[in-house]
Amino acid sequence: MGSRIMKHVTQALGKVHLPLGGILPTKGTAKAGGGRGTHLDPDRNPPRAARQDLAMPATPSNSSKTKFQIALEVAGDEVKLKGAINAFREGFYAKSNQAPHTRRRQDALLLAEKVAKGPPFPLSVDTIHGFSAALKVAGFKSAKSYLTELKMIQLELDMDISTAARRALELAKRSLNRNAGPARRAPEAQLEDFDAKGKSRELVPNEVAFPYLTYALALVFMLRGIELEELTWEDVFFGAQNELVSLFIKSSKVDQRAQGATRTLGCTCKSRKSRCPVELIKKLKMKHELQWPGSTATNTPVLRDSEGRKPSKATLAQSWSNSLGKDVQGHSPRRSGAMLYATKGMSVAEIAFLGRWNSGVVYIYAEEALSRLPANQAGTLPCRKRRRQAIRPTTGLSNNAVAQVGLQSWTF
Repeated sequence: MGSRIMKHVTQALGKVHLPLGGILPTKGTAKAGGGRGTHLDPDRNPPRAARQDLAMPATPSNSSKTKFQIALEVAGDEVKLKGAINAFREGFYAKSNQAPHTRRRQDALLLAEKVAKGPPFPLSVDTIHGFSAALKVAGFKSAKSYLTELKMIQLELDMDISTAARRALELAKRSLNRNAGPARRAPEAQLEDFDAKGKSRELVPNEVAFPYLTYALALVFMLRGIELEELTWEDVFFGAQNELVSLFIKSSKVDQRAQGATRTLGCTCKSRKSRCPVELIKKLKMKHELQWPGSTATNTPVLRDSEGRKPSKATLAQSWSNSLGKDVQGHSPRRSGAMLYATKGMSVAEIAFLGRWNSGVVYIYAEEALSRLPANQAGTLPCRKRRRQAIRPTTGLSNNAVAQVGLQSWTF
């Protein structure tokens, strides 16, 4: 029985999810009178780009009968159904989490086999204790995630978890939490940490093009790595005499429905030109246009290497590290941006809105930033220097629009 269980587990781990093609209809995205970037309305998202990985037949999008016929066609075709199932399973986890999840699952299974001296399922109390103890001795900060993964594997094998095993899992998580110490976070790096030499590293072979400016873009908008990778020049638009810059983020980790989100920042040249979002992104666009003429008018990536190719995550982090002269990670600009805004007096709610957070980690970043300031000295903690009515609910404007107006008036 044990070998049969492990065979199923191995098969499950080794499944390759194929992209779905030629199955589902899509809605057109073109609109008369201009597309994205022809207007600036902070309360209205520009149209989403159609997914390029799905080759879809032209089908009326408002015909439920036609859609049902397509569903019947897929269900009756073994090849199409297999492709549809694989693509469907890819939606179980965010794109940025798929590879880490697979790796964590494989590692959890390998360790459990070592502890159990064979197939670990169904989980016993001794296996749970040994598995957890090994991770704690090794200093794994994410040990609870591995323990949860082990539990999920057993449930997916359609095996019940005994009462004793459930209690063992609960106690194991308590022990893993105790004296765990501070979590490891991406190193902080502000724009001032780039020296003149680092800023001049623009087109180094096998590195990201214009690393200083791409880091600045990610920092001021607190972009996740996957959001920066998928950003194109069609998603960047300016308005109000180039005093505003907006990004349309097509999808993100917390936007499972891929509805997209627009975030807007204003010009800060009067207070801090070196950190002005509008000027930094205009400069990045100009350099892209000089290096690759015509690229900024098309659906080309903002993030490219010196040869115009899409860089890997490792290349991105290494390019930033080389320009800074210290190690950073892909998540560094997001964390650093949150800490910058916290020290400048932006509220946690506004930071969460701009950075599209729906978890409590933004409070941790704010606490880390403010803990460096002496709280007992007048004027050291950030104070609000803008008008309160800038974010006060206004007749005719949604909360989204009002929040955008408020963000434009901050001086960074």
